[in-house]
Amino acid sequence: MKLEDFSKFDNSIKELGFPKRADGIEASLNVDQSRIPLGKSKISATSDAKLIHYSYSSDDNKKKLTLSVSNITYIDESDYEGWERFTDSVINILSKLDSILEHRTIKRTSIRFLNQFNFDQFDDPTEYFKVVISSTEDSLSYPLAKYAFKTTFKVSDVSHAVVNHFLDRVDERYIYILDLDILNSRNYEYAPSIILELLSQLREVKNTIFFDSVTDKLIELCN
Repeated sequence: MKLEDFSKFDNSIKELGFPKRADGIEASLNVDQSRIPLGKSKISATSDAKLIHYSYSSDDNKKKLTLSVSNITYIDESDYEGWERFTDSVINILSKLDSILEHRTIKRTSIRFLNQFNFDQFDDPTEYFKVVISSTEDSLSYPLAKYAFKTTFKVSDVSHAVVNHFLDRVDERYIYILDLDILNSRNYEYAPSIILELLSQLREVKNTIFFDSVTDKLIELCN
């Protein structure tokens, strides 16, 4: 399969709500540094540029679709409208690409959820999160301005989860990001039904890790 094979679906993809397209180009330059004079001058170089992906986006740039020879990535940063609406969008995209994906082997399926929480005060992280970092008493000379840490969980022989916690302070408010990335490395022949099944399984893993990571107080604040 060549990247250019995706170009025949250009109009169909744009009709799905991705009217803007940008081509991703990877380029390298080879410059003979021994011939570069000091000061301002014009130089010549040998470049090796190639097209590596097509990137589509919605008018507001909140929905993005990237197509490459090795990956298909769909990102939705708009307000969450429910799992069924999300999977409907996935199926609509795949249905446009069926003819090029059939008989292909899928080597990895993943789903990522970024959760942002805003706090006016954040004196005690354990009020909101069950998974935190800590230090011995009086071990830090200065108060923390921000922090981040990562945990990795083995879910099964073919699945694992990467969870990132990040705290920052912006305009007198505390911003906490709980980033959950759930991955499955099972190999299977392309079929939308299997993709939906795996996404559903990965979502269940995400839900388990999410609710194991947050307190009832945080859940109440989100409702």
